[in-house]
Amino acid sequence: MWASYKSNANERVRDTLAHELCHAAVRLINGVKESHGPVWRSWAQKVNRAFPFMPVIARCHDYVIATKYTYQCTKCNYRIGRHSKSLDTDKKVCGHCLGKFEVYLTRDLNSSEGARTPATPRTPRTPNKFALFVKESYAEVKKKDNSLKHADVMKILSQQFSEKNKISE
Repeated sequence: MWASYKSNANERVRDTLAHELCHAAVRLINGVKESHGPVWRSWAQKVNRAFPFMPVIARCHDYVIATKYTYQCTKCNYRIGRHSKSLDTDKKVCGHCLGKFEVYLTRDLNSSEGARTPATPRTPRTPNKFALFVKESYAEVKKKDNSLKHADVMKILSQQFSEKNKISE
């Protein structure tokens, strides 16, 4: 059992690294900023031709991941797995039928008893000081220079937050 799992895990790591190396090649060799666009796909095809024994490198993996939580649509029973209670069931609806989601512990859905009771709803976290600062200041920084990218705005806000919250000695 362990040898089989270890081999499978090694293959997943190899396949993930090949996928991520395609991203690195796009950025470092081609100097292009894209996610899974034509340049990335061309690198994936090169890897697929060079290593035909490997699974096809694609945007999404095709193996099953064990997750702690499962969100299930109340209308069509479509399921989404998550490692944490990260889906806001008040806002997110099913993409297939627009039904509401309920969150379950995956082990309860998979149990032979079939006792499906929703997991406790996620308690919304209180935003930290930095998150509140970003919420208050983002639009103002962006308004000063609309050409700034999100990452640049965040760098500016990080610096401002740091300066504003220095501990005096």
